[in-house]
Amino acid sequence: MLGDLPGKSFLLVQVACDLYLPTVTANLVDKGIIGKNLPYIWQTEGKMLLVSALGLLAAFGNIYFASHQAMQVGQRLRTMLFAKVLTFSDDVSLMQPAVTLVFSLTNVGIVFLGSRLISGRIMEIGSLLTFLTYATQILMSFMMLSMLFIVIPRASVSAKRIIRCRKSAPGPG
Repeated sequence: MLGDLPGKSFLLVQVACDLYLPTVTANLVDKGIIGKNLPYIWQTEGKMLLVSALGLLAAFGNIYFASHQAMQVGQRLRTMLFAKVLTFSDDVSLMQPAVTLVFSLTNVGIVFLGSRLISGRIMEIGSLLTFLTYATQILMSFMMLSMLFIVIPRASVSAKRIIRCRKSAPGPG
């Protein structure tokens, strides 16, 4: 919390300068221009220049500290995301072999049972091919749906590589 103090101080100075300038401008018009007081005009313009410069410096400081805070938030977010990818990918890493096994066993079962029905003259070859095509389309739909979860292990490997690189790379100064 104390790390935020310099950034908040710069923001406070910037806002104070931005809010003070209209008051100085109003005094410049009321006392200097309308009263035709040339020394007051020069004095007030100098004050406005100093307040503007202070506000500008505070804005630069505010931008520096805000970007530093944004980098820290981004780093924490990436770390949490990588951790989630790693834990999720461990749970679904066996899904692709399981889906392939189910797909293959279903096709083998359909052909085996269909061949018995065809040999008993209960079913024709065209009906078996039609049923096999429909079953393949349904299973392919499920396989594509499961592919959403199958690509997670690849993301896990990438996340582990990134984490390894981040740990071995020197941090910002």
